[in-house]
Amino acid sequence: MKPPRTSRVVAHSLWLTVAVLAVLIFATQIAWGSGRSANEASGVLAIAIMLSPVWAAAAVLAGAATGLATGWSAGLAGYRFGRGAQVAAGATASGVVAGLLGWALLATGTSIGGVSTLGFLAGSGGVGIVTGGVAVLLAQKADADASRVRALAWSTATVVLVCATFLDGCWTWLTSASWDSTQSCAVRLGVDDSQVVFVNTVFPPQLWCLSGDRAEPSVAGWAGALLIVVITATVISGLVAGWHAWGSRERPVLVSCLVIGLTGVGGALLMLAQHPPQDAVERAHVAATRAPTPRPTPPSAQPGTRPRITAPIAKATVSVLAQVVTARRPGLVWPQRPAITQADCSLADGTSGTRFLLNARFTTRDLAEVHGPTELLKVSQANEQVAGLIVHDWLASGLVAGVDQVHGEWFLGAPTGGAVDAAHIGFTDAVGTLSVTTVCAYDGPR
Repeated sequence: MKPPRTSRVVAHSLWLTVAVLAVLIFATQIAWGSGRSANEASGVLAIAIMLSPVWAAAAVLAGAATGLATGWSAGLAGYRFGRGAQVAAGATASGVVAGLLGWALLATGTSIGGVSTLGFLAGSGGVGIVTGGVAVLLAQKADADASRVRALAWSTATVVLVCATFLDGCWTWLTSASWDSTQSCAVRLGVDDSQVVFVNTVFPPQLWCLSGDRAEPSVAGWAGALLIVVITATVISGLVAGWHAWGSRERPVLVSCLVIGLTGVGGALLMLAQHPPQDAVERAHVAATRAPTPRPTPPSAQPGTRPRITAPIAKATVSVLAQVVTARRPGLVWPQRPAITQADCSLADGTSGTRFLLNARFTTRDLAEVHGPTELLKVSQANEQVAGLIVHDWLASGLVAGVDQVHGEWFLGAPTGGAVDAAHIGFTDAVGTLSVTTVCAYDGPR
């Protein structure tokens, strides 16, 4: 019996994989959120929706791999056996490839949310078996002339290449994003923050860390070259798919593909030899001559002496910081209102003391009333603005000092001799979280 065409099997495998994965993801999120608050459940579901372009593109690539294995296996079985054997061979091959892809995902250290390794691999293989078998069944039911088959094959290849370009571009952009660039470049080069210069290039995305004669890119040259090659292949595949679909003239299409291919190869070769901008190199030479930024050293405690901070002072400090937050922003929603707790600790002289902790969670809007990724993004941005204002008010109070912002979160300390040991404002599922911890205070008069 004539086997189904591989191009048709792959095309069905793409959308089946995306559809099955979408059902599994949202069913898992709903089941996970059934035993949690509405805020947590809606927040996690919104994140899954926001990340849907990423996991859908990854599903397309996985579907292409399993679809090719399915099509080839069904083709081999089709020359000797009937329809049932084609379905069985395709489903088996798809399940094996899907299991291998799941194993490769685990090998990268990706978290699978508490699912056992064996369960995850079995689930991956099961998804592959279902999509492979259904793809062969659907491909057996229809056929077309040679030109339409070629158009379908090139169109499917174009979709796969578009998804590969998207994922490659996302990875390159995230790797080269200038978040906390000064500190990360200083660590990478092993120099002081003041001796670092960094510069971004737009395309391909690149972040250069420079100091003196040293220059290190955040993205290897081959990664930029690969991105250009994938983009070039995507454009050429799209042109060829359009040529087969609409019967365009052959010569202009071939000439266009040749010009685009040569341009892409030239661009990829340039990426392999990329260098930082000359003005950044000159600034890096100047920066390398700067003296390291002096670091304040805490005063050493004399043996046998008690710290100056008593428990009443420490408790009063966190109480004032809590009042600063609540009094000036009555419209905030508090999933967890500011609460002060205390814990025992040991002083330097071996006696016991008390440490006070302030914790709270805030948001400008109840996430149970937020619908869709756009509204969630607006709430997240509003919460970030509120966090910045809280930091400003805390600094103005004089009870905290030395603010650092890392990846959109704030870390604060205290002025010399202050009661605060550390303060932090960050975000969990778009909800703001704040915490303050005092130094270990001795139990003085209350």
